[in-house]
Order: sequence, then structure tokens, then C-alpha cells
Amino acid sequence: MPNFWKKYLGMSAASRALAAAWIVCILAYVLDWQVSGILQGALKIITPLLATFTVYIIARETAETRRGRIEQALGGKIHERTLNQILSNQSEFDFVASEQVVTLMFIDIVGFSKASETQSPKEAFSNLKELLGSLTKTVQDHGGIVDKSLGDGLLCYFGYYCAGMDCIKGSCQDRGEGGKCAQHCAKSSWVHNHAERAVRCALDIQKSNSVRMNHADSASRAVYPLRIGINTAAVYIGDVGTNHRVDFTVIGQGVNFAQRLEAACDSNMIMIGPATHDLLPTHLRNDWKCIQKMVQIKHHEELTEAYELNPFEDRPDLLQRSIAAYRKFSGANRLDTRWLAPEGHDLKIMTDFGLGELQNFSYAGFQIMFSQYIAKGAKINMTIISDDQHIQETFAGMGLVPIVIEIRWAKALERGGCVHGCMIQNLTEHRQKFLHSTLRNYFAKRGELKRAA
Repeated sequence: MPNFWKKYLGMSAASRALAAAWIVCILAYVLDWQVSGILQGALKIITPLLATFTVYIIARETAETRRGRIEQALGGKIHERTLNQILSNQSEFDFVASEQVVTLMFIDIVGFSKASETQSPKEAFSNLKELLGSLTKTVQDHGGIVDKSLGDGLLCYFGYYCAGMDCIKGSCQDRGEGGKCAQHCAKSSWVHNHAERAVRCALDIQKSNSVRMNHADSASRAVYPLRIGINTAAVYIGDVGTNHRVDFTVIGQGVNFAQRLEAACDSNMIMIGPATHDLLPTHLRNDWKCIQKMVQIKHHEELTEAYELNPFEDRPDLLQRSIAAYRKFSGANRLDTRWLAPEGHDLKIMTDFGLGELQNFSYAGFQIMFSQYIAKGAKINMTIISDDQHIQETFAGMGLVPIVIEIRWAKALERGGCVHGCMIQNLTEHRQKFLHSTLRNYFAKRGELKRAA
């Protein structure tokens, strides 16, 4: 009974009036109310007609409500042509949540919050809307679904399928040999190659954004680099909204890992998880030069493998121009003097992940060579070790064991090994000054101390 009243009150005023009139006619006919013979005869004719008309109106209203809910759930998230296909066959579409393997993509606009401080709210909003609109179109053109805007970024996924998303016969615009739908009008058209489609989409996004950044620099407008993290995983997708509001979204650990990959990614680059990497054809992995990096996951001490893709492998000049444009816009200039560690020095960096070699240092951090390629954001416990027992005891006496550092950037070298820029995280100002002066004095006694370029 409560469900009946809920549905009844959810109808429009016209539908409720029709339903009420129909009920009155039935009661008058069944209970044999004292009415004239003419009216009794009229009731026999009016009641079935009114019932038929009421059912028609309610069914039509229900279909319109369902159409509205589908448009609310998917409007702006998928390509307009796909949405029209679903609406043409909406009776097949199902909001029921399900577990599916999809490829997730996090896109972050680097430095947007900081840049907004130097712009009017109207200008910042306009820039954000323009950029998100462009990103959304690219994702949808590659068959992806934009789950939601995250303020200064997007969460998207590729490979999702549910009943009603098949091409409607004769409606597909991409028709191949013999008039057959190139997408096969089947479920496979939505789930096939979703890892590859996501990576191709990310490559297109970064290349297009490089052009956008350089145009913005020339016009003295805001310059926004992007970071992209991609992960393939089993997640739960469906409607988590209320009876009156549809909220179509995706949840699961795979979503969290995709976001961590984005956070560990360098600006203008793409970071993909091992599952996505393994799903790519071998020739594409070779063509795209997927470089293994080790990322740190929240609440986990061990490092996890991931792979970085450089969209500008064949055009390094475009990447350098983009980096220079952002540095100019953001005013990111190095203020901290860095000092070279002389060749042949005996200091080593001991960490949980093996030995590292100190390249140079500053008041705020170090440049260290590791054999592994460790992604940005990883926090590492390090201890400086030396054959000189005195300096070992000096560091220990000042509470410099261990020193917590955070990887801020990394670069693989052609001759082997990877250089990492690391920032000190756990020392007081007094201890940082002591560490800096001790290292300078130690190296000055062993040769000429030179500034790093």
C-alpha cells in the first residue's frame, strides 16, 4: 500500500485527477449507487474508456520520467549519438549496478588552484569550463564515459556496458563493407580494447593540450599542464542516487589506484597500471616505449610497479616548450643553491629499496641516483653512510637517522640508472641547516666544492 501511494503522489496532477475519476466511476458502478438509468448506462461506457485513457496517460508519463532519468544519469557523460541510441531503445536500458572490468582514467589540471589566485573568479571559471569541455569531448570521441568533474579534473572510464547500449539496427553512422555496422552492433563494441582506447585517448589529450599551452603562452593567458593516470580493474558501476535523483558512478579499489597513478605522474605525462600495460598489444607497448616506474600506494610500505608513457617521444621540442611555458606562467624558478658532490666521494644513501648515490645537495633536499625508477610522491627513509666513522656518529648524534625524503621528480639516464630529485620532509630548520653545512664542509675538505648547473 505505501508503494501505491508513493507512485500515486509521484504522478502529475492531471494523472492523479484521471485516476481518481476512474476510481469514482468503478465505485459507482460496482456499488450500484442510486443514479438514474441514463447515468447508469453512461457509466458502463465511460468507465472502460476512462480506464484505457488513464492507463495510456500514466504509461506515457512513466516513459517520459524514465527518459528524463536516463538523460539525467548519462547526459554529458557519453557521446550524444550514444545517448540518442539508448533513448531510442530505453526499455532495454537498465540502471542496475554491476561489477565490470573497465579502464579508469583520472585527469588532473596541474596548478589550477594556485593559478586561480592570480585570476578573477570569472576568468578562472571560464578557463576551467573551456578546458573541461575540450577534455570531455576527446574522452567521448574515444568511446569513454565521463563519470564526474572533480573540480579541477575528470574521472572517466572505458569499457562499460549495460543492456540498451547496443547500436540500434540501422542507426549506426560507422557502416563498413556490405552495409554492416563496423561496431558489430553488439556488446563487444563497448568493451573491446578498452585499455588501448583509454591510452590512445590520453595520448591525444596530452598532445592537444601541449598545443593549447603554447597558444596560451603566446597570448599571455593561463597555462595548464595535465597529469593522467590510467588503471584497468574490476569495479562496481551503477546508480547510487535516491528515488528522485540519479547518480551514476563507479567505486572500487581500482579507482583509488588510478588516482594514485595520476598523483605519481609527472606533468604532461601518462602513468598506467600493470593491468592496463599487460592488456596492450606488444607492438604498441614497444611503440609507446612504456618505461617502468615504482609508485608508492597509501598505507603500503612496498613500491608497486607502474609504467610511464611520454606522448612527446618523437617531439621532445614540444615537451620542452610546454614545460618552459608553464614555468614562465607559474614563476617556478629554482631559488635554492645546489652543490655538486665531488666525483669519487664515499658517501652512500641507504634506503629501504637499496643503495643510492648522492649527486648533489641543497638546503632543502638531494639529487640521488637509484637503479630503480621511483615515481613522484614516494616517501623514503634514507640514511647517509660513510667509511668515515666520525661523520656517521655526527649524523646520528644530531638525530639525522633516518632522514625522510619525498621524490619530487625522476629522470632515466641513457647510460643507465635514474636520477631523482628529493625533498627533506622530517627535519627541523635547525637540523636541516646543520646537515647542509656538514655536507658542504665534508666535501670541501675533499676537493673543490662547485655549484650545480
